[in-house]
Amino acid sequence: MKRRLYRKRHRVRHAAASVALLFLTACAGTAEPEAMSETAETQTAARTETDKPALPQPAPPTPPVNDDPAQILGMAPAALDGLLGAPVRVRRDGAAEIRQYRAANVCQLDAFVYRDASGQHVTHVEIRRGVERLDDAGARACLRHMLTASATS
Repeated sequence: MKRRLYRKRHRVRHAAASVALLFLTACAGTAEPEAMSETAETQTAARTETDKPALPQPAPPTPPVNDDPAQILGMAPAALDGLLGAPVRVRRDGAAEIRQYRAANVCQLDAFVYRDASGQHVTHVEIRRGVERLDDAGARACLRHMLTASATS
């Protein structure tokens, strides 16, 4: 009998402790509605900030290209090859070496190289499309195309 009484008291104490714990938990979980809405808004704002897809970053500005054909005059053949890539054709005509560079079937540049006491240097440049020599604007556009193509390859 004492054992049953002990078990009942133990169950009652256990149940009372559980009810008290539930009551405290329920009280702790209730906050003021304003505070809850602010918290919810903050969480929603934080979530939408992180959920937004990243905007694509703009490409870095391309550096200006010196498209003046006069920059080629006086260059050594190796420096010219470093600027425009390997020539598609090299031919000799007397004392001259003519180095031909092409820009994707758009235009071509002929660099005339002569040897002097200090070595080989470009002394004349012709830029043309087919057999037609290009004016200054066309020559600059062609050279710009060659320079940007050689920079990306």
